[in-house]
Amino acid sequence: MITADIHAEAAPAASDTNAIFGLHQRLGLWVTARCPLRCGHCMFGSQLENRDVPALEDLLDWLNQAALTKRVRLVSLTGGEAFCVFDKLRAVIAHGAALGLRMNVVTNAYWAESRDQARQLLSELPGLTDLCVSVDEFHDTRVPVDSVINAALMGHELGLRVMLAVSYCRIEDYWEYKQQLEQRVGVPIPIFPVQIVRQGNAQRLRPERFDLREYMPRGMCPGVSVPMIDKHGVVYACCEPPLDLEIAHNPLVLGDLRQESLSIILARAEANLYLQALRVWGPGYLAQRAIELGYGHKLRRRYPKDSICEVCYDLLQDEELLVAIRKDLERPNLQQEIAARRRLFFREALGRYEMSVDDYRGPGPQVA
Repeated sequence: MITADIHAEAAPAASDTNAIFGLHQRLGLWVTARCPLRCGHCMFGSQLENRDVPALEDLLDWLNQAALTKRVRLVSLTGGEAFCVFDKLRAVIAHGAALGLRMNVVTNAYWAESRDQARQLLSELPGLTDLCVSVDEFHDTRVPVDSVINAALMGHELGLRVMLAVSYCRIEDYWEYKQQLEQRVGVPIPIFPVQIVRQGNAQRLRPERFDLREYMPRGMCPGVSVPMIDKHGVVYACCEPPLDLEIAHNPLVLGDLRQESLSIILARAEANLYLQALRVWGPGYLAQRAIELGYGHKLRRRYPKDSICEVCYDLLQDEELLVAIRKDLERPNLQQEIAARRRLFFREALGRYEMSVDDYRGPGPQVA
C-alpha cells in the first residue's frame, strides 16, 4: 500500500471548471459490482455480482495513485451502482476531494424516489462535483423517469455539474427520447447520447433494433484517452472495454494495479502505438489496414451506423489479426506521423505528454 503524503502532491483540479480534458486526465473507477437492476442493454451485465468489490482500502489507494500521476483531474465512480454502497461511496468521494480531484458519480437514480430524498442523499456527499444520470428506454422500465428528474434537479440546485446520459440503438431513438426528456426536466441540463455496444446483456438485443450496415465506421476514438480501473484493479484503456475478452495480446489491457503503479501503467500507454493509432485515426483505420494485409475475412464487415466501438471489439477477437496490426504499426515513419497528429489534434507537445517510463515512474510498484 502506498504511504506517501498524497495530499501534498495532489493535482489542483477541484476548482477547475473546464469540461474539456486531455489524455489520461479523466479516470473511471469501479466502486462496486453490485447493482439492483439487470437492464437489457447493460454491457457489464456479466460482470455484476452480489459481492461488494473492490474493498474500500483498495479504492483509496488507487485514488492516491491517481493523484500522484499529476495528470488525472476527474475521477468518475461507476460499477455496478455506486449508491448501493452509500457509506463506501461517501468515503471515496471525500478522499478524492481531499486530494484535489473532481469527483463524478454515474448512477441510475433508483434512490431518488422524491426530491427531498434526492437532496438529502446528495447533501451527504461532500466533495461530489459532478453527477451523471443514466436514463433511457431500458432504465425507465425499472427506474421511473421521475426519479431521474428528482436526482438531476436536486443536483443542479446543489451546484453540481449534472448530465443525463441516454443510451440508444439507433440515433433516431435518442433524438426522440431527448426531446421528451427536455420537456420534462425544464432546466438547461446537458443530455448526451451513448451508443449501445452489443456486449454483455446487449448481445441479446434483436439485430433489427440496430441500423446495421455493410461498411466501415470511421472516426477517431476519444474513449482510449479515459482509462478505467475495474473491480480487480485491472486498468483498461477505455471506459467501455470488452471485459469478457481474455486475449494475451489485448492492447486495451494496460496493466494491473496489484503488480505495478498507475503512473507506470499510464506511462507505458504513451508508447502503445495501437492505442495512439486509435486516438488519431480510430479503429476503422486499423480495420482497413487489416483488410489490406489480407485479414479481412476475420472481420464481420457489418456494423451499426457510426459504431467505432464494435469495429474495435471485432479487431480484438483474433490474436493473429492483432499481432499483424501491431507489427504493421511499427513500419517506418509511422511513429512520427502519430506524434504529428497528436500535436495537431490534441496539442500534445513532445516533452509534456510523451515521457519515458523512468521520467513518469511516480510512486513505484504497489506493494500489497
